[in-house]
Amino acid sequence: MKIKLIFLMSILFYPAIVFSFQSFITNNLYQKVQIHQKKELTRLKKIMRLKRPEFPRYFHILNKNESTETTGDTLKFFTLNYKNGISIGYDTVLAILKRSGEKSNIWVEKKEIDNHHINDSFLDEFLTVLEDSTGEDSNAPSLGIIDIEKKYFGEIIDSDDNKKIDFLLLDIRDDYDSLTMGNFQAGYFSEVDQRDTVYSNRKDLIYLDTYPALNVGGKEGVFKTAAQLVQMFIHYYYDNDEYPFIRTGTSLYAQTICGFGIEDPSAFLNNTDKNLTIFWDNADFSKCQLFILYLAEQLGDEFIKRLIANPLNGLESIRDILSTYEEYSITLEEIFRNWAIANYLNDVSVSPEYGYRLKEAKSIKANVAYNHFLYPVYRKGETIGVFPLSRGWAFEYSRFTFGDTLTLKYYASQGSKSIRAILMEFGKNYKNVEEISFSQEYTIPGFGNKVDEVVIAIINCSYNQASYSYSATVKREKGFIQVKNDDGKPATIKYNNVETNALCWGVHHAGAGWAVRFEDFDDNLILAGIRIYLSSIGDTLSFNIWLDLDNDGLPDKTVFASPLLVIPPVTTGEWFDIDLTQYENKLKYLYMYHYFFAGVLHKNDADNTYFAIDSNNVNNSCSFARIKSSENQFMWVAFNNLSMGDERVPLSSFNLMFRAAFKITGKTDIGNEELICITPCEPVLYQNYPNPFNNSTKIKWYSPENSEVDIEIFNILGQKVKSFKNFPSRKGINYIEWYCYNDYGSPVSSGIYLLRLKFGNIIRTKKIILLK
Repeated sequence: MKIKLIFLMSILFYPAIVFSFQSFITNNLYQKVQIHQKKELTRLKKIMRLKRPEFPRYFHILNKNESTETTGDTLKFFTLNYKNGISIGYDTVLAILKRSGEKSNIWVEKKEIDNHHINDSFLDEFLTVLEDSTGEDSNAPSLGIIDIEKKYFGEIIDSDDNKKIDFLLLDIRDDYDSLTMGNFQAGYFSEVDQRDTVYSNRKDLIYLDTYPALNVGGKEGVFKTAAQLVQMFIHYYYDNDEYPFIRTGTSLYAQTICGFGIEDPSAFLNNTDKNLTIFWDNADFSKCQLFILYLAEQLGDEFIKRLIANPLNGLESIRDILSTYEEYSITLEEIFRNWAIANYLNDVSVSPEYGYRLKEAKSIKANVAYNHFLYPVYRKGETIGVFPLSRGWAFEYSRFTFGDTLTLKYYASQGSKSIRAILMEFGKNYKNVEEISFSQEYTIPGFGNKVDEVVIAIINCSYNQASYSYSATVKREKGFIQVKNDDGKPATIKYNNVETNALCWGVHHAGAGWAVRFEDFDDNLILAGIRIYLSSIGDTLSFNIWLDLDNDGLPDKTVFASPLLVIPPVTTGEWFDIDLTQYENKLKYLYMYHYFFAGVLHKNDADNTYFAIDSNNVNNSCSFARIKSSENQFMWVAFNNLSMGDERVPLSSFNLMFRAAFKITGKTDIGNEELICITPCEPVLYQNYPNPFNNSTKIKWYSPENSEVDIEIFNILGQKVKSFKNFPSRKGINYIEWYCYNDYGSPVSSGIYLLRLKFGNIIRTKKIILLK
């Protein structure tokens, strides 16, 4: 009875393969029934296991139509109506047989002819692609779609005994119209047509949309859809209840071997932590296609044929083939492991199983889930392959760059025995792959020299839920400067007889937030990331960078027009990194504004994110709070002007634990110190900009308090050429412009000069170069 139930569900929920902008939409309910019945269905199918049949198992001979159809004949067809994205009934359309070949008939809806959506040139080319040739990108350019798919997938059902597939080109009734646009169904086939029943067209019939399909995807879009549907037509009659991820993957593989490329893989590559066996959103199309492509390249085309004919479903069918045929000496788990490596490494020169051979797929490279260039790193309780109704069969990557001698340690949670960790090392003319053990420390001594990048792939090769944690440290950060104003440990502040080491807005404060001011040192440093010490339950925050264009010392103009949405991990206290390396072009000119603010705003009224604070020694905070001043109105206030509790505890001696990481892009006088203080206790003379210079240069310094300074410029002989005596210097960053004139108003000559800043008894110097 359960087999009958599954078969009935396939009739009810699989009357057609539905497309939306050249992509399938499969029925989730159908899939869920299959998942719940999986164990019993597998047991029964093993009992009735068959070798590959001579003919498809679900084979019916319809009552023959004694009349012979010829070009120009007119016929009424029942067609499905897909308003609101689902089949809601049948319509009838009048169609004319416009082309008749040896292997196919092409019918065209009369309305589409009258609307001039289809012309003779397109019909001639379509018939050629179906029957004669598919172009140089095809696996068999001298064959048409029909013969290619018979060769690679199996026999085509001929239920109407005319040795042809019929194609109906029409405007499928869907949600598309020229005013509101909307989705459209690119094509489908209905197994009802192979039965003597109501609404059956009694033909081996495939339906293809032409409006707006020809406008959106062009003629190749229609050809691609035809290739997909011919494969599904074959597949359905070998195994009519195959799981959607196999059925979809093989149909998309059909478009590839017929020369129509692969689907855009970016949605999947942006997030590979997606259960292979679940078909849920657009990312799953490319996921399924790449997996079947990988199977074909690694195990051969005969394996795909066997997969289509195998009576078992999903991964069990793959496992069954691997165990049945002696020519395969690999397990399903090993295939999945290698596929995970291939989606990042993608280089068959390292090993044939670590990449794709298809030209179009050679550029594939998955994005990493976690990109680390600031250390130390601690992440806890990361899950892999967790999804409603199913778990496992997923993978994700962590990337480590910049530093000296990387040390890693990964931990698998209890019950996560199915996950594996793969270490990939990258350097100039160097790549290495090895599997590592959990709970064991690994040190990469060549990191920062021979090895520029380390990527760890965590792979869940089972249906079990899995989680993992990891830590990473380096001996010394390299290529980056961290700018900070904390010692790494939150400080305690007491107010209203309560001690705390973190700040939180509480409820009803969506839009409120926090920010820290950072000085940008010179043009050879580019902001690459922000670190925040916090505790969180995983609430979404809006991150942005602000400038101070009106020079009032407060944030105003945002750098990102749309804030970056960030989700901290669930934690009771750890560093959270916001990676900004992909925005380098937008951030490389921040130095021109001399300072900026980095911070986050709360998106929800229920605020459950706490931001750690640390004390400073100069009683001059660089932190700011965004406060709700009235209904839907907010204002930034410096910590220097804020206090807490009834005791009015001032916040001027506290800073939020925000750090900025700057990537070193050239020679800089800042040096390679691991950490630099945001608010130094002593005066700082920064490198002038520009340097070298010809007409003028800007001199920049930091003053720990309001005072006066002496600025002097000497030539290489030690002679003073310019001085700014008793120059007013406010607390914070100060500037002065030198226009290359001496104290007597005469221009100075090219050469090397010494810039000296005198602050009381403290003297700071920099070398500057004038080139005319």
